[in-house]
Amino acid sequence: MTDHTNLQTAIASILRNIGRPKCMESATILLDQKAPLTAIHLRSLDLEASDITSLANSINITNEQEKQALMSISLSYNQRVGNTGIIALLKYLP
Repeated sequence: MTDHTNLQTAIASILRNIGRPKCMESATILLDQKAPLTAIHLRSLDLEASDITSLANSINITNEQEKQALMSISLSYNQRVGNTGIIALLKYLP
């Protein structure tokens, strides 16, 4: 069994709650990672602002060590994220 960070588990939970097949697949890939979470790649998942707000809230409540390890976030090709989602995310990035 892999030791997951709180942030990995939280993001996987968000993706599973969205429920779309690509999100479910991304949640599984995320939880299968053996290395510490340094990148969040959520490309082409048809995410919307509310999904990104949930992601931002997870980052906000994550401990500082996990936040500082995060080096990259990619949300490319999620056209429904909009300014609201991006602003919510930027608010909590380290």
